Amino acid sequence: MKSILFFSSMIFSSGLSFLRVFILATILSIVDFTYYTTILAAGAFIGSFYSFGIIEGTFKKFPIWIAQNELGLLKNSLANILKILFSRFCYVCIIISLITYLINADYILPVIISISMGFLHSIISILASTQRAIGDLNAYAFSSLIRSVLAIILVVLIAWLTSEYLLVLFAEIIAMLGGSLIAYVYSMNSLKKLNIGSSVLDTGKVQIDKKNTNDLILFVSYTILSVPFYLDRSFVTLNFTELIAAQYALLALFLSISFLLINTISQKVSPEIFKIIELTKNYKLAYNYVFKWSGLFIITWIIIIIFLWFFFSSGLVPEGLLKYKLTDNLFVVLLLLGSLSVTNLLEFVIISIDKEKKFLKSAFVYLLFLGLTAFVTFFFEFQLMSFIWMMVFSRFVYLSSLVYYMNLSKILK
Repeated sequence: MKSILFFSSMIFSSGLSFLRVFILATILSIVDFTYYTTILAAGAFIGSFYSFGIIEGTFKKFPIWIAQNELGLLKNSLANILKILFSRFCYVCIIISLITYLINADYILPVIISISMGFLHSIISILASTQRAIGDLNAYAFSSLIRSVLAIILVVLIAWLTSEYLLVLFAEIIAMLGGSLIAYVYSMNSLKKLNIGSSVLDTGKVQIDKKNTNDLILFVSYTILSVPFYLDRSFVTLNFTELIAAQYALLALFLSISFLLINTISQKVSPEIFKIIELTKNYKLAYNYVFKWSGLFIITWIIIIIFLWFFFSSGLVPEGLLKYKLTDNLFVVLLLLGSLSVTNLLEFVIISIDKEKKFLKSAFVYLLFLGLTAFVTFFFEFQLMSFIWMMVFSRFVYLSSLVYYMNLSKILK
């Protein structure tokens, strides 16, 4: 029953985000919509740098600490991480804002917005990691739902009243802040219910990665992987026409639905992977568990894309969306790129079997192919579809690399 409630809430939240994209694409001009999505992506990308490994490390540590009943470690670690994130936000905001003001004061507002969004993304990420480890998925779903409801109300209202993308971004910040506060309250209540004491700091049990080497490896790996999802829009905006940039921005926001979906599934799957391997050492059971959810994700994404394609090809779209001129080919690559998001689950498998360095190697291979894609597109002046197909190939190479390091033939025999 709890799983049904969780997935229902998360699917509804994703639906609201999807609806928000449609409405904003209709209301905002092509240029403003492109600016809006670019700054939104920049904020999410900046969020990873506040972490510098401290959040990524909790993906593995928190579930294992829960399995080992090391609850005090979790509580103290969470408190320290929140303090560090806030301190880094203050430093970054002051320094970067001052530099921006000295270079070009006209950009200071978008910069502050991106920095603030990055901070809130990092807060949401660490609270989500906590709720995953505890198993309080309904709390995560509820805070996400509140954030989506606030966003669609505030963002659409501001867009409809002003059509000013900077004010729309401010509305996004307010919605994120509201969702973060609710997530924090739920996390604290969940920790209290577990009767966590502050004195449990060393019980002689296994300590995870004292030197934080693997935390930094995970940080670098996830930062590399976030490059195409957050900086690709900037590349397209700089190298293509306004219409093509807007097409890609809309395509990227549709693709973000697949990220929301796979992230929703990972909230359920990732802590279970760590706990299965930590408690039972049954790798085959963990792998089969991941494959089951991977298949469910791909089937769901195919259904979503078929619905989107039918919606656009039948002429049922609002008139404001016709200006983006989406073609059938774009829906094909959208289907493939979204399906390849299943790598999100495979990454947790690699981490769970202590192959963080292999994860980093896979990420570097992916970065290499993406760099070649950007260079070839720029140097030979490729069209948008050629650029996207090369991104699909790069993503497939990354998927193949992860599968290779999972040693499937050895574990599943």
